Amino acid sequence: MRTNSGDAAPADEVNFTAPERMCVICRRRLPKAELARYVAGPSGMTFDEEKTMPGRGWYVCSDTGCRNRFAKFRPAVRRKKGVL
Repeated sequence: MRTNSGDAAPADEVNFTAPERMCVICRRRLPKAELARYVAGPSGMTFDEEKTMPGRGWYVCSDTGCRNRFAKFRPAVRRKKGVL
């Protein structure tokens, strides 16, 4: 007979961790609720207040520096190799 070593949580105790996302500018991982989500749309970036819009979303933390850098962020524009 095997005994429980105590590593597993009892069935009545559920460890809930909030979903985490990463800021696209500073790369810090934060709870999803603390980040602002933006979605690419036909008219450019749109703020997703409810965080439920379909499509590719980018998360940005509340740091002023990250918000300022995100204003210049262009995810669809990529440099070609060898071009400065």
